Amino acid sequence: MAVYERLGVRPLVNARGTISYLGGSIPHPEVIESMVDASQRFVNTYELQRAVGRRLAELTNNEAAFVSVSAAAGLLLAAAAAMAGTDERNRRQLPDTTGMRDEAIALAVNKNPYHHCVRPAGMTVRWVGDPEQPAVSELEAAISSQTACCLYFVNRELEGKQPALRDVVTVCHRHGIPVIVDAAAQIPPFENTWRFTRDMGADVAVFSGGKGFRGPQSSGLVVGTTEMIEEILSFCPPIHSVARAAKASRELIVGLLTAVEVTSTRPSAEIFAEYEARLQTIVEQLEWTPGLSLRKHFGTDVGKPFNHLRLLVDERLAGFSTRQLIRALDEANPRIAVGELATGEVMINAETLNPGEEYIVAGRVAQIFRRGC
Repeated sequence: MAVYERLGVRPLVNARGTISYLGGSIPHPEVIESMVDASQRFVNTYELQRAVGRRLAELTNNEAAFVSVSAAAGLLLAAAAAMAGTDERNRRQLPDTTGMRDEAIALAVNKNPYHHCVRPAGMTVRWVGDPEQPAVSELEAAISSQTACCLYFVNRELEGKQPALRDVVTVCHRHGIPVIVDAAAQIPPFENTWRFTRDMGADVAVFSGGKGFRGPQSSGLVVGTTEMIEEILSFCPPIHSVARAAKASRELIVGLLTAVEVTSTRPSAEIFAEYEARLQTIVEQLEWTPGLSLRKHFGTDVGKPFNHLRLLVDERLAGFSTRQLIRALDEANPRIAVGELATGEVMINAETLNPGEEYIVAGRVAQIFRRGC
């Protein structure tokens, strides 16, 4: 009996996307193989971090890189580094920030719960600027003697409203303030690994290793300047500091490297075409279903640059609601997870569908519309 069934936990077909509570993504087979290999021998993990960091920097066209335990841990380490630098006394003092700059500024237009990632380090976050249409001058006016860094959350849906990262970097660097970019879900395309840092000038960008990279779920990639990565390395767990709980195992470090290596070899256009083909299969299976409207929509809920599918239920014709459809899919065998949008539509994201699962999703939706919920 498989492990989930033995535990009484129902596995599912993930048509929702690389969401953490659903497990992120399916690791590449090469990732699992490398993690098993790494687990069979001991190594000095400080030396391993530096060796892997050099290789990751080369792959991502950055000055330096680091493997963290999740993107959240990467943000924590970057925040600690921005406050304490390489000063051992300051490092040991955190989360007590007495005598240190301990405030991050972030644009209120993109207020979100991920600021909690930096708070355990002792950092406070101040949301600044007009929450609807901020100007970069408002960000500059908010910089004070306590500003340790600027947090910038990538969100394609706010393009044209949120000041461009390049402009934010220019302002912050004029005042000696580093910019930390949360780009956790912004892979693919792979080119983003250097777009925010090398091309746009941010000091650090943090990515999830367990989403688009298809690496270990609890891994993160931190890329950026040599100065910032060296400061992060001074906190490198298991060094006793505020980041001690964010210890990366040798298996995780090697697994993330393998995931990045594999991902770097696949053109983004090829990956997006694969997702599009799965969506098109679902459309072709369901487009003549009475009571169901289908449309493709560019960009996912976290702003990835490819289509997802939206399903709208006509309750009068179908005899059931969108919410009932979602519940019926969740109760199906196999269980199917989809997204629910504020528009009243169901969202299907092909990114996390295994080959062939598009037929399972389409078949189950068709069955529900034939038989009712």
